[in-house]
Amino acid sequence: MFTNYVIAQKSNHIIKESKLKVESFIRNDKKDSALALIKDMGTQCKETCDYIHVINYLYGYYYDYSGDILKAEKYYSKSLATKANDTEVLDRRGLVYYSLQRYTQSETDFRKSIAYNKESSFPYYMLSLVYTVEPYHKNSDSANFYIDKALKLDSLNIDYLNQKVIVLLSQQKCFEASPYESKILGLLNKPTETDILQAVDILTCMQSEKAAINMLLNFNSREDSEKIWAKLAKIYSSQKDWKSTIYWLEKIADKYSSIDAMVDLVRVKYQIGEMDEAKTNLDQFINVTNGHPGLYELKSDIYRAESDLKTALIYINKAVEKSDHLNFLNKKARLEAESLDYKSAFMDYSKILKVDSCNIEVLVFCSKYDLMNANFKNAIRLAEKAQQCGYKLEIIDVLVQSYFYNGQYDQVISNIDKWWANDKANESCIFIKAVMEACYGDKDKAIVLCKMLQNNISAKNAEANKILLSLLYLISGDMKSFYSQMDQITSLDKQVFEKFVLFEKKKNKDDLEKIRISKRDNFEFLLTIVISEEQLNEIKRRYNID
Repeated sequence: MFTNYVIAQKSNHIIKESKLKVESFIRNDKKDSALALIKDMGTQCKETCDYIHVINYLYGYYYDYSGDILKAEKYYSKSLATKANDTEVLDRRGLVYYSLQRYTQSETDFRKSIAYNKESSFPYYMLSLVYTVEPYHKNSDSANFYIDKALKLDSLNIDYLNQKVIVLLSQQKCFEASPYESKILGLLNKPTETDILQAVDILTCMQSEKAAINMLLNFNSREDSEKIWAKLAKIYSSQKDWKSTIYWLEKIADKYSSIDAMVDLVRVKYQIGEMDEAKTNLDQFINVTNGHPGLYELKSDIYRAESDLKTALIYINKAVEKSDHLNFLNKKARLEAESLDYKSAFMDYSKILKVDSCNIEVLVFCSKYDLMNANFKNAIRLAEKAQQCGYKLEIIDVLVQSYFYNGQYDQVISNIDKWWANDKANESCIFIKAVMEACYGDKDKAIVLCKMLQNNISAKNAEANKILLSLLYLISGDMKSFYSQMDQITSLDKQVFEKFVLFEKKKNKDDLEKIRISKRDNFEFLLTIVISEEQLNEIKRRYNID
């Protein structure tokens, strides 16, 4: 037994040494040597040997450092399949999941690691990072809780201190962040550009712009830096010190050929009234950059600000020709819409939808365009897509109107109250609700709604609303109001009644008369009422209806 124990201990010692060698080879970029040693270890180990998890871990580590994190994840998982409580492997796989943006799996691995070893600071730090990620579930309180746990175990770790500062800044707690930043700067022999910029963010958050500027200028005396100059320009701009702002932006544009600096420089000069110089600079920048699309976009913006939409379109077209970035195509479509060229705007917005199918601005425009052109089925398709993307109220008006004009009244009934609750003053909403109440609900409510529209209604709904109101009076048996309303209609246009109303005599025991009211050539709604043949004949005689 003792002999077996000694052999096992010797074997473990050899495995540990080999593991350390492999890790050292990989960190020192001797990947071929590392891979050869891993393979040699694998040759000596059968699938059932007691250190197979180490070999799989090392393969994972090798692929991790080689940049193939999918293979790394595969081998880390193999390693954990044979030794689930290995916190080193859990941490490595959790980090891979984090890099792959698989945050739920990353969180699970780090929680497992903590469960097996509560004295390790790294998984607490990583959980704080996970809770800082916007797409997952940004929760600054949880992020703060876990970074405090990490710092309790390792209070001088600069990565942890930086994360603490980032979390506090996200909570606008700049005064609380300041001591941590001071600690970071104290631990560093030579603070980097990133360290200085973070310290400056804290100072500006504390409204200590003068101290921030001094810190930036002090770093600038040591070395030139585009980011430091850009931060100086930003702070001076916030103080409306335009001379200093322009000075630093010109330095960036001149030395680094930064498009952002060129754009900001032109905008600042234009904003403070140096319009001619701004335009001259812009033309110069366009020439030296061989027509950068962002600069064409800026030139388009300037012409749009001057209400010259035709010229604005020329330059945004140049940007679109230079780049397939959707922002340029989106601006082109907006300008086309502003120029009342809705067809061209629709075509360009449709191109955007192929790439960005949940763009609410595009979905609203295209669905409204289809509604306007009586393409109701496609308007419904786009409006329903917008709702699937999470936009419920932004497009409810288009959805209800499209259902209405497409004759899908069950869907209108299901959605009209959502629109009504959100926009009670909308004329189309009131009219459609009146129709729905008249046909399927409370006819007295329908009369009230029609009256709401009487004195303030556009031509597109006016005739239909008057006809609807008159017929509601007819249904309620108020013949006096019916004739009074109808006389108003026919006094305006004798053809209106014939255009909108068709009586169809139904020979059945109830002597039903079906009245069809047509608002558009491709749209109708139905009211079924009971009137006597005598009443029917009187109406036809009075209004010359055959």
